[in-house]
Amino acid sequence: MKTRKIICLILALTAICTLAGCAGQKAPETKLTGTADAVLTALLEDVNAKISSPVMALPVPDITAENSLYGIGLTGDDFTNYVTSVSASKGALNTNAHEVIVLECKDAKAASSAKAILVEPPVNEGDDGYNPKKWICVMPDEGFAVESGNYLLIVVSNKEFCEAAKTAFQTEAGTIGDINVFWEGAE
Repeated sequence: MKTRKIICLILALTAICTLAGCAGQKAPETKLTGTADAVLTALLEDVNAKISSPVMALPVPDITAENSLYGIGLTGDDFTNYVTSVSASKGALNTNAHEVIVLECKDAKAASSAKAILVEPPVNEGDDGYNPKKWICVMPDEGFAVESGNYLLIVVSNKEFCEAAKTAFQTEAGTIGDINVFWEGAE
């Protein structure tokens, strides 16, 4: 009987220590501040300074809940539930598939939820998820999504730009989540 009490006490102490250890863990803090526009502008400047052929890009007109499904791959409801602001840039010439999107989400959990939706390709017309096949006659080399705090970065472009964007986002954000590559080469 005494052995049983000791085992129960040890198990109880183990559970308490485990819970106390988990309670102190928080999502990594980001160094990013400002609007999605500010984050996108800084990221593009950093990336274009590091790559051999800077991408000519144009800002995308306002993305709202009404056009977010085509614009970024979120339904209007998901956009409303998760996103505070968005800034995007597309290739100026349609000879290359290029798009960079920064979402400023309501919080880190919203950024993670939006990322989970976007990295799953849409199956049918009208489904949510980022569509890397939306260009005509050209395909991107890679598409990825990564979050830091309440910011979410989606990049679809050539390999050199994607690699430079990953490095720049890591440098500017300080800490980032997992990089989810959702597109590699033409299929």
